[in-house]
Amino acid sequence: MQGQKTGHNLASYDVRQEDSAYLAGILAAHLTRTGTVDHLSGHRVRPGLKGRAAFVAGVAHAAPDVAVLTGFCGTQDDSRVTRAWADAEIKAGADVIFTMLNDARRGAIEACRAGAARQIGNALDWVARAPDVFVASAMARIDIGVERAIADMAAGRVSKTSNVPVLVRTRRSISVRR
Repeated sequence: MQGQKTGHNLASYDVRQEDSAYLAGILAAHLTRTGTVDHLSGHRVRPGLKGRAAFVAGVAHAAPDVAVLTGFCGTQDDSRVTRAWADAEIKAGADVIFTMLNDARRGAIEACRAGAARQIGNALDWVARAPDVFVASAMARIDIGVERAIADMAAGRVSKTSNVPVLVRTRRSISVRR
């Protein structure tokens, strides 16, 4: 998953997280009350860089006058670090934060609660987990990519040059709190 390597009996499947990040940017631009939104991620890895670029592009498309703060805090799992970063971003005016984090998301959640900011999560349905903070989640379902890879392998559809983009469609509707 999330790679470009191919070889005999090996394929790469790319779950396009940037598609949902672009939509998160559009949503953030429409929800901000301060005119400033934020992207916060852990490490400068390819999916994070592509997600940030797509989020910024979504904001610019929806509302070019909205300011975007962005940062890679250097950790996916240390909530103390993300709490400090999110606190600083809220203090700088961000009232909607798009986070691409693992366990360190807890720090950003705490900061949003303390600073009355809203958050757009990724990967999971964070609205169901913390509806007081999250207004939406940018769902990039890697499990669907894994299922597709297994099905392709079982059906003999994997060639030594396979690089498959996985576009995720769900039947569930998305509700957004304003």
